[in-house]
Amino acid sequence: MKWIRRHKTLAVAGIAALLVLAMAVASLFASGRVSPASDLLGGLMRPLQTLMNRLAGGVGGFWGYVYEYEGLLDEVGELRLRLARAEAEIRRLEKAGEENERLLELLGIHQKRPDFQFVPADIIQRDMSNWARIFTLDKGAADGVKVGDCVISAEGYMVGRVSAAGRTWCEVVTVIDTDMAAGAIVDRTSLTAAARGSFEMMQKDRLSLIHLRPDVDLMIGDLVLTSGIGGVLPGDVPIGRVADVRQERDGMSAVAELTPLADLDRLRVCYIVIGFDGASGEEEGGEMP
Repeated sequence: MKWIRRHKTLAVAGIAALLVLAMAVASLFASGRVSPASDLLGGLMRPLQTLMNRLAGGVGGFWGYVYEYEGLLDEVGELRLRLARAEAEIRRLEKAGEENERLLELLGIHQKRPDFQFVPADIIQRDMSNWARIFTLDKGAADGVKVGDCVISAEGYMVGRVSAAGRTWCEVVTVIDTDMAAGAIVDRTSLTAAARGSFEMMQKDRLSLIHLRPDVDLMIGDLVLTSGIGGVLPGDVPIGRVADVRQERDGMSAVAELTPLADLDRLRVCYIVIGFDGASGEEEGGEMP
């Protein structure tokens, strides 16, 4: 206290300086400024803080990606399940549509030929080589099919005849095959003849109408039907139309080329006639070879 009394002026000056310093420090904190030491420490910590922030953001982004990916997998699985169900429904509707179409075809054949008893059959194999025109169908003896049965299309056109029959299958020689033979009649003139396949005509996707007089009355486009003579094949089944008529080399007869009405290349389903009114023994002029 004595020193203060002796140096009163110096003490007042010191106290004033301390007050000024305190006010300056208060002002620095109030204005948001930091001390050099704090500034130095902050400068040293800032890169580390930046790295930590980036790592934290990267980890957060990674887990967010994982969660999002898992969510996408769940959505893909759900979409696949829905797609499978939709495809199954489409197949069911297509099958139902095919069945309805077949029923309509059956109805149409029944209306055209109520005397026919027949079974529908799918074509499961085709032999359309240079040497044969044969179909294999998925119906056989267990369904009442027998050798010689007439096979027709949904339109009622002749496709061919059964040449072999197993229990659950049969082979059909088509109307243009070399083993084909059937009694025939020209619709316009009621002229009877024989429709036969031949190697020459098969290369042109046609068959022949043979045993014709040289002065035969035939016109291009004439419709040729099965004759039904003998009762082996039903009568009045359309076979084809006349595409050409020519004299044989001996000049004693003529032959006509027929274009079949059944679209053999596009057929998928055939109808095997296993019974009809008037069925009996061997057909004249059209026996199976």
